Amino acid sequence: AVISSPVESPWLSRLNLAVDYYNVDLTNAIAQQGIDGVYRRCFARQYNPSYELNEFCALVHRTPGTGEVSNVDITYSNAGRVRTSGIDVQLNWSLNFQEAGIPLPGTLITSAQGSYLLNFETTTDEGIIPLVDYAGTLGGGQVGTNAGAYRFKLFTTVTYAVGPATVGVQWQHKSAVASAASVLDTASNITGAPAYDLFHLNGTFAITPDARIRVGIDNLFDKAPPLIGVNLNADGLGTLRGGSFDNAQYDVLGRRFYLGATFDF
Repeated sequence: AVISSPVESPWLSRLNLAVDYYNVDLTNAIAQQGIDGVYRRCFARQYNPSYELNEFCALVHRTPGTGEVSNVDITYSNAGRVRTSGIDVQLNWSLNFQEAGIPLPGTLITSAQGSYLLNFETTTDEGIIPLVDYAGTLGGGQVGTNAGAYRFKLFTTVTYAVGPATVGVQWQHKSAVASAASVLDTASNITGAPAYDLFHLNGTFAITPDARIRVGIDNLFDKAPPLIGVNLNADGLGTLRGGSFDNAQYDVLGRRFYLGATFDF
């Protein structure tokens, strides 16, 4: 659904809202089975009811004489599945100050994009392993998907443009998430991550129609990444608390500055 403001007022005439609901069910997804997956395809009755020597059994190599497993070849198959749904919302609004009777030059431009995840279920071996819902956790990542199934994410930009210059602020918000371990073990004491907010400051200046300068500060407030995957049950006497930083989901570089120029020939 897309709604544009029917109001003629300069305060609301540039207001529009888009709301999207998506529901995706992907079957026969390519996934790396791993050792357990190879065993299931060889020994599980659902896949090999007559227990014959099939292509997956041939991936299990045994030591001559003892029959012990010496090596298992890893393979890919179209056994995975992904089922997810959610709601995406985008709100755009801008205001020309002079048109609104404000004695200031320029235009204020804002855009907010939010998404709410209803479910994010995956399995690498449909039919044997049930779909597991990772929504609200750091889990996921199976069947070629990205890890980090945040319930709510928000990306907002506020830009002030006057003449050849613009200055803007970006705000990225990720909701708090539990650990992936908590999905299969509700008593798990492995930590997830708290809500995380990141801000960026940027500006541009058009020297000529063909030459522009851009400057900015990424991670404006030098926000540190959360330490995730900490074992709260660890006592330090043989068991370490552990923990790590996720550079795919959080900024691990800290505050940094950039300066660049663009020229059109």
